[in-house]
Amino acid sequence: MLDVSRRAVRAHGLARYRDVLVKLGDDGVRALTSEKLDEMEIRDVADRSRVMRMVREMRVEAKRSTEHDEDEDKYVDVEARKDDIESGATKNVDERRMLDGQERSPEIVPAGDAGSAAPSLKKVMPAPRAQSKIRVSVRKRPLNGKEMTKKERDICTSDAAASEFTVWEPKVKVDLTRFVESHAFAFDAVYDASVSNDEIYASEVEPLVNFVLERANATCFAYGQTGSGKTYTMQPLPGRAARDFLSAVDQFRDSDDARGNLQLWLSAFEIYGGRVFDLLNARRKLRVLEDSKSQICVVGLQEHCVVGAEAFDKLIERGAKARCVGCTGANSESSRSHAILQLVLKRPVDQAKAQHAAFTTGEPLTAEIFGKLSFIDLAGSERGADTTDNDRQTRIEGAEINKSLLALKECIRALDSGATHVPFRGSKLTEVLRDSFLGDSRTVMIANVSPAEGSCEHTLNTLRYADRVRELTRGSETSTTGSPTASTAGLARRHRQSMQTQRRSSMPSTPRHSQSTFTLASTTTRLESRASAPSARDTDVARCTSSAPLATPGLGTVEPTSREEAVRAHDALIDVILGEEDTIIAEHRAHVERSMAMVRREMEFLERVDEPGSGVDAYLDDLETVLAERAEDVARLRERVDRFRALLRQEEALSARVSSAATP
Repeated sequence: MLDVSRRAVRAHGLARYRDVLVKLGDDGVRALTSEKLDEMEIRDVADRSRVMRMVREMRVEAKRSTEHDEDEDKYVDVEARKDDIESGATKNVDERRMLDGQERSPEIVPAGDAGSAAPSLKKVMPAPRAQSKIRVSVRKRPLNGKEMTKKERDICTSDAAASEFTVWEPKVKVDLTRFVESHAFAFDAVYDASVSNDEIYASEVEPLVNFVLERANATCFAYGQTGSGKTYTMQPLPGRAARDFLSAVDQFRDSDDARGNLQLWLSAFEIYGGRVFDLLNARRKLRVLEDSKSQICVVGLQEHCVVGAEAFDKLIERGAKARCVGCTGANSESSRSHAILQLVLKRPVDQAKAQHAAFTTGEPLTAEIFGKLSFIDLAGSERGADTTDNDRQTRIEGAEINKSLLALKECIRALDSGATHVPFRGSKLTEVLRDSFLGDSRTVMIANVSPAEGSCEHTLNTLRYADRVRELTRGSETSTTGSPTASTAGLARRHRQSMQTQRRSSMPSTPRHSQSTFTLASTTTRLESRASAPSARDTDVARCTSSAPLATPGLGTVEPTSREEAVRAHDALIDVILGEEDTIIAEHRAHVERSMAMVRREMEFLERVDEPGSGVDAYLDDLETVLAERAEDVARLRERVDRFRALLRQEEALSARVSSAATP
């Protein structure tokens, strides 16, 4: 019976009380009440809640094992609820102790009225998710050395049994009174710091492997702030999945299953700044194109056939070294790109059929894709306030990362709600993952969070992002107790948007910065699609450059009136800069090609002038023509460079404004 107590203690995250609980035995644990918890000096409100929940579950298990009747079952449930009510008398003191580990302080009062009995608990109850394509889990990492040095406190608690995750946010009122506000979220699974990667794989990825073996596509990705443990979580998962795939194929082969001839292929690439690079082929730049069958193809992506675990590990190590990382204001070694690793099961090409297809159609016969499992280690998300102290390149990276993460969330929500249109074209990330989401597919999202007090806002943002991925599937089944939080987040956002719309409509009709910036974005799009018309393109760029200073304080007549507007203008300007960067690079390449063509022309008339009887006048005319064309071409390119530098100066000014507004 003691083994049952040990498993229950571990499952509920009560390792610190393991010795005292195991000594009680199963019968002693089932007999626990709130008064006995006081005698055992278990005063932390979160720990008390976990202990009582464990007691209820063990009582239910005992009932089932002895097959009592329904009346006795209901009686036990009532007794469990009664214990919860009895524990409410000490809940107020315990919740306050949770953050500082001391006795009750008169400076700390609950959220809301000073006389309320307990902090306002904002809780979203779990809802049934039968046949859902999306599974959302949360993993909490332990405090790291840097956080321990700063003596930051762990403000997050998890309840694995109820799949609930709670953040205890410390706040200060206007009168400098400290209080604690709790935010509770419900997900499909919750993992605390004691859970290993093997357990994560068994519960999250192993079902995806079995699903792919049934001829389907699946995706597993990690999301969270930079430094929250995404890469640590994702690194061992592909290796375990590859071994399971190879083992399953061997079993199919031994049992004469039709799937015994499947081959496992590996590819890995990263998306950095809207560009795609092959991690297993010297970071070769790739192109994402759509074929005649509306299938997205990553042109030039190198695939490797996996024949053993050791070869797979070497390929993974090579890809990890090639990935782009950098230093940010929130993390000294942050992933600055989205890394995608794909395990593809293919049926080998029959040589006779391949030769017949090549002879009849002239096109090679490609291997048939049986199933695909994609692992995505997303770049670390950051708030704009954390990137303002970084250099321009890091700020541009952060804006592009946040844009692609938003596009990914919208695609997942549209898929899970059965929407007729899924916005895959919102970013390069969603474009390349389109075939992983369409059809009979499954997706697992692992939200990684930091438990440190200093990362509270980051953690809440991550949990709200994950909660919004699930919110459409909850629908009207969501129930709340106390003050609403995540369940009313959408309503609050719509209210803020309506208020902002009313404020804009009541202000004078002077052109706004956002309008000017979006004019820049639309103009940049036209520039990319009209490269064959230089005069029209230059006219459009001149028009957008003349209107751009409206978006920038100090460079025009209209300035953003608030930090929020400055942030929106900065994000929109980053989009313009990214588009203009691609345009100027393409223009430079075209300039080099035109220069080479001019050199060939010069060589031709130099050869002609060396011939006997050639006229020098014709030579001078040709030379003047080439020099004039070259000067015009250089001037046009220099003008574009000057305009691009003007955009960069605008970004610097807006970034400084956002940074100064964020400083208290």
